[in-house]
Amino acid sequence: MKKITIMGLGYVGVPLAISFANKEFDVTGYDISENAVKRIREGKFPESVNIDKYKIKTFKATTNPEECLPKSDFIIICVPTPLKKDKSLDASYIQSASETISKYLKKGQIIINESTSYPGTVEELIKPILEKSGLKAGTDFGLASSPERIDPANKVYSLEELPKLVAGINKECGEAVRDLYAQIIKKVILVDSIKVAESAKLFENTFRQVNIALVNELALAFEKMGLNAFEVIKAASSKPVGFLAHYPGPGVGGDCIPTTPFYLYWKAKDQGHDFEFIKLADKINSKMPLHVVDLVEKNANKKDKILVVGVSYKANTSDVRNTPSSIIIDTLKSRGWNVKYFDPYVKEFLCLNCESKLKESIEEADLIVFMVKHDYFKSFENLNDLLNNKTVIDTCNFFENSVGKKYVGLGKGSN
Repeated sequence: MKKITIMGLGYVGVPLAISFANKEFDVTGYDISENAVKRIREGKFPESVNIDKYKIKTFKATTNPEECLPKSDFIIICVPTPLKKDKSLDASYIQSASETISKYLKKGQIIINESTSYPGTVEELIKPILEKSGLKAGTDFGLASSPERIDPANKVYSLEELPKLVAGINKECGEAVRDLYAQIIKKVILVDSIKVAESAKLFENTFRQVNIALVNELALAFEKMGLNAFEVIKAASSKPVGFLAHYPGPGVGGDCIPTTPFYLYWKAKDQGHDFEFIKLADKINSKMPLHVVDLVEKNANKKDKILVVGVSYKANTSDVRNTPSSIIIDTLKSRGWNVKYFDPYVKEFLCLNCESKLKESIEEADLIVFMVKHDYFKSFENLNDLLNNKTVIDTCNFFENSVGKKYVGLGKGSN
């Protein structure tokens, strides 16, 4: 039985570890956080893991690298790669993980980086650190990249369904990593080089970032032009070639779209190229939460009670990383507005406690801001009737038609 260590027990590492364990690999999750390890030991898994479909027999967790790293055939790095204040990459987690591995590195092991990072991370950052062990990459140990493609709460494309890119430092290593992931993922693609794999992930996210920025810009323009952006996008979508629909919203959130394009930006800048498109897209997306604040303030009285419905960055998840709701609620509260929120997935947010019941919360509020299309809200009985005498700010096209006493839809200039 092959032994695998997953370094980092977060949104990426835990689903990956469980998938391998379900195929009866001997899997150990390693994390420096005692709380992260405690959650695993108590059987508390991220909501992105449908634990009912797994039969986990061989997954354990530890904060002690000596328990797992020396014995592993494969070590997979799944640590955070946040941005610094200047929006450059904070590679300290990858660096620290690599230094830990280096202390226990053995001949024949294969090290795989799943953490999203700039092109060259594996060969220019991780490889030199690992080779401080005295072993040589490509000869004594394998080195590879397989950027994560987790999409939390996606019921269609689970980890097993999303095609997986892999690349190794040499042909033998690449094929070994491809064969490993083929045990848990239906389609594994071996690409030409590690940098191609790293760059593909950044291009995927940058593609989404700039297209969201485009439709957000259109939404702002169409509001002033008296047009409904969603009707325009629907009409444009009738063209079967050359068009891919994206939709406006209150801003971008999550761990990828707001951050990873800047890994590409800084790497390009280091090589003498100013990636203006990424900066412009970020500028447009970053102003959308404040546009929502403007919509609220233009349609509310100062004594009104405001309820934000949904605070996670996407539907059907508790993930609040980089959520636009944070900026919106913080800004409104700093300006003296009475703001509460309801989200069935998020019990505490910004030092606020979630309101206990949606019906009563709506009844007590004057203005309702819909931020996320949780299925819970879609199936809520008599929701439209509850909103009859309310002002509704719809930031996510939750309602196709007007509801409430007054309805204002982001990107809907024809309200």
